Amino acid sequence: MAGIGKSTISQTVAERAAEVNCLGASFFFSRNEERRKSAKSFFSTLAYQLALYDEEFASQITAALELHPDAADRNIRSQFTKLIAEPLQDLLSARRKPVLVVIDALDECESHDATGLLILLAAEVHKMPRLKVFITTRPERHIRNALARNQSLERFHLQDIEDSVVEADIRLYLDFRLSAEQVKETLPELRPPPWQPAEAQKKMLVGMSGKLFIVASTTARFILDEKTVISSETAGNST
Repeated sequence: MAGIGKSTISQTVAERAAEVNCLGASFFFSRNEERRKSAKSFFSTLAYQLALYDEEFASQITAALELHPDAADRNIRSQFTKLIAEPLQDLLSARRKPVLVVIDALDECESHDATGLLILLAAEVHKMPRLKVFITTRPERHIRNALARNQSLERFHLQDIEDSVVEADIRLYLDFRLSAEQVKETLPELRPPPWQPAEAQKKMLVGMSGKLFIVASTTARFILDEKTVISSETAGNST
């Protein structure tokens, strides 16, 4: 569902993969941006990032583009074949570490393209050793239908996590984000000692958030927003 924390998870996975030099590429779909609401530039973007990630990848992708200069303008299956599969197949097979591609918010991609991407990736990625693809998406009907065609894909539904686990995660986030250290770093102008919410207030925030991480994160951003604090202080002084 919306706001449950899919993008936060995908960004965290990408960051941690980058720390151990396993993040080959990432793509975050957005229906509000022309280049990111369809799959037209998806594989060309991945190829560009993979070329930056590894010199040998760059050499092979460059050779592929010299051989097929119109590859980025072809349909998505041909783009995948010419820009990813053919140039990188042997190099990926020789690697010890996996190469991760993170795809976030697939549901924000145009439905026809999203369906085509899922079917293509499900059919082809397993043929490429060491290439791993991590996708987050809302379970829209066209996406569920595409996933149903391939039962070998590993799927995980965030909404199925037990409430107690979600509450513990949100509490952990709030304990960190609203800690004395974070408050002091974000709002250094506040008079010492740094403000912190009371235990009852944090418990209330956890309860209000339910399973929606976005409620907790938005609330924390609002609380620590400098303009909000200044407005509150001004109102207090006026009173």
